[in-house]
Amino acid sequence: MKLDHSRVTRPENLWALSSKLEDPYRDFARWWLRLSVRLWEDGKQKPNTVFFKKVFGRQDEVIMFRHRNWVWNRPDAGWVLYVDKRGPAFHVALGSTEEDAWDAWEDFKTQVNAYLE
Repeated sequence: MKLDHSRVTRPENLWALSSKLEDPYRDFARWWLRLSVRLWEDGKQKPNTVFFKKVFGRQDEVIMFRHRNWVWNRPDAGWVLYVDKRGPAFHVALGSTEEDAWDAWEDFKTQVNAYLE
């Protein structure tokens, strides 16, 4: 099944609208920063398509927006990852709750962290 790219959003958009979670955006942003620093220190450049292919395998599709994007779609886990030359962009299904977005983020983060260990 092909992904409808108009039906996904950044989780920050959901977290900004509610106060149920402590400060998910802060934790989200810090994790991305720590990932970039760790990869740089390990000499692996940055979180780009090569890195995510090692973590998740072959991309599910490649789509052209402003830039070419490699896309990993994990509907069962509730997330979609776009990676272009500017870097990664994590998304969740439009209409997800902020808790669903956090759960999807935790699933994604767990898989990346497991790869790095």
